[in-house]
Amino acid sequence: MEILRPTHIDFLGKRYILFAVSGIALAVSLWALGNGINKGIDFAGGTEIQVKFAEAPELDTLRRQLNDLGMGDVSLQSIGAVEDHEFLIRIGSQQEAGVAAAQEREEADTQPVPPPPEADDLDDQVDGRAETPDSASIPDPGPIPGVLPEEPVAREGEQTRVYHAVLEVLRNYSGVDTRGARTDLNMANVHEMALLLAAGPGGEPQAGTLATAIAGYRRDHAGLFLSFSDLDQVEGMTPEARTYLEANTVLGPFTIRRVEFVGPQIGGELAWKAKLGMGLALAGMLLYITIRFRNLGFALGGIIALIHDGIIAAGMYDLWGGQFDLILVAAILTLLGYSINDTIVIFDRVRENTRLMRGSDTLTIFNTSINQTLSRTLLTSMTTLLVVVSLFLFGGQTIHGFAFLLMLGIIVGTYSTIFIASPVAILYDQWMESRKVSTRHQVPAIAVTGAKRHRSKGRPAGRS
Repeated sequence: MEILRPTHIDFLGKRYILFAVSGIALAVSLWALGNGINKGIDFAGGTEIQVKFAEAPELDTLRRQLNDLGMGDVSLQSIGAVEDHEFLIRIGSQQEAGVAAAQEREEADTQPVPPPPEADDLDDQVDGRAETPDSASIPDPGPIPGVLPEEPVAREGEQTRVYHAVLEVLRNYSGVDTRGARTDLNMANVHEMALLLAAGPGGEPQAGTLATAIAGYRRDHAGLFLSFSDLDQVEGMTPEARTYLEANTVLGPFTIRRVEFVGPQIGGELAWKAKLGMGLALAGMLLYITIRFRNLGFALGGIIALIHDGIIAAGMYDLWGGQFDLILVAAILTLLGYSINDTIVIFDRVRENTRLMRGSDTLTIFNTSINQTLSRTLLTSMTTLLVVVSLFLFGGQTIHGFAFLLMLGIIVGTYSTIFIASPVAILYDQWMESRKVSTRHQVPAIAVTGAKRHRSKGRPAGRS
């Protein structure tokens, strides 16, 4: 059963009109990109904080409170399943004025955010304890993958202010003050828990080991303790330690699972490496097609089509308001690979038909080849597009931009495979043929001129 019957469409007859259409699309895309792109944290620098809530937050309210910080571009995106209540907060790199304004607000706040608890003032945070053991005597549990470092905000400057400002918003939004006498078990890191446990039953010898086990269990179970009964599942937990923790800690309504800071300089390096990666990919494809088909025209057609696809897809994505980050680079490289694969299929058929259709002109061979592969091209594009549309509609905010750019890329890539790559290859072939004809015309002329000169030199001089 044939879904698409054989066609005999003159695809290349209107190639110059379609060149004009592509030129307009390229001009619009270059104009959009030239007016400035919306750089993500990967390229512009900034802060990314991954937060998990015990219950679903009111996103509009939380987003408004984050925007009220006055820190410029702030985005709040859901990640994972809806029931996970997990979000990414992205804040762009702060300019001096924005940082100064945020610092003034922090100083004016009647309840400023304190730094993470230190060992020498832990006695103020544990009820009924006048002094605490020396932290140096507690075994170092070492780093634990997925758990915040001992001092997640122990950095100077912008990063610390941004982190504390966001933390204050989250605490105000939750309506629960977890900065009192008791430690928040959902926010405490391994070092803090070890110090707390060292002051309780069992003392110092088991504090580091148990703190490591608690942090590991929390990491493996979505980063939150929803109930103190969850502590019973922690390896090495004793009834005494569980009772002590229940009396001296609280379970906050959220936890910060990850904090990443990208400076503007690092962002610039990432942008440069992204451009280098795409450039190397194009160069590799150019070399591969040239070697495979032994035809520079095919290689030029394929690469020009890829550049056409990348510029138009990126330009339309920018007009849509998408953010440019490393995920976008991955999407562009994906669509370039998809597009060149379609182009190679057509060029393979052209190579076969060149042997089978001896005597036919280049335009006829290309048109026949495109018609013969049309059903494969359209079916592949449609099935891939169905998957990408599903990702766009149901895949969540995190891959929204990725899926949108792939949708654009598949449509533009299918178009360019037929109407850009093939016509460019034909133009190159026609140019080479015209050069050969021109060379053949020049050779006889040179030969005739040379013969005349030879005869004139050999002619005897006339008598006087």
